Amino acid sequence: MGDLIFDSNSILALRRRHGLSMQGFGDKIGVHRNLVNDWEKGRVKPSMATIEKIIRAFDLKDVNYFFCQQTNMRTCLEKLAATE
Repeated sequence: MGDLIFDSNSILALRRRHGLSMQGFGDKIGVHRNLVNDWEKGRVKPSMATIEKIIRAFDLKDVNYFFCQQTNMRTCLEKLAATE
């Protein structure tokens, strides 16, 4: 089993699914739009506390939405594509 890694595409997919701009997404969870951009570009990763805020704000069922096994990235990308 591979290590879990944060998938920056998950933020973009979630934001687009809800029709939000980076500003709108940031406002919904209380962060600046530049930070949302940094997450989507993979420059930084949100803290677990921030991931929990996102889960509550968007009524997600599972923290695993944001993570993929490093050895199984193709399946992870297919999962995200199916949510768009």
